[in-house]
Amino acid sequence: MSKAKIMSNAHVPLQTVIVESTALEMVDGYVYLGHTIQLVPEDESLRTCVLPVMTYGPDTWSLTMGLIRRLGVTQRAMENAMLGVSLRDQIRNVEIRKRTRVTNIAQRVAKLKWQWAGHIVRRKDGRWSQGAGMAASNW
Repeated sequence: MSKAKIMSNAHVPLQTVIVESTALEMVDGYVYLGHTIQLVPEDESLRTCVLPVMTYGPDTWSLTMGLIRRLGVTQRAMENAMLGVSLRDQIRNVEIRKRTRVTNIAQRVAKLKWQWAGHIVRRKDGRWSQGAGMAASNW
């Protein structure tokens, strides 16, 4: 519980959150995986905060159609929240993507997987990776 923090943006009113009778700390930023995470202007927050976390370690993922669909749904929901729009506003996904200027997460994950594969292929010492059994089985 000591590590749980709350950050809020303009679309979410700041409220105290209590878990097991303990109020979570409200912060403007925190360190995650060695990087400082802060809410920045609306058009940057998804790109600089959320996408790096959502795409952490994709080289070991099995990139199925179901996962691609779930990533897309999650990204669209975050972009809608970022812009303060709802499904009732009937704004096309293409228009939302133009406004946010955020890379498609499924394309980003696929690119990271290919970069990892290239890295592995270029190795000269004959090994696949530290966790070869797990990473190789997902390819």
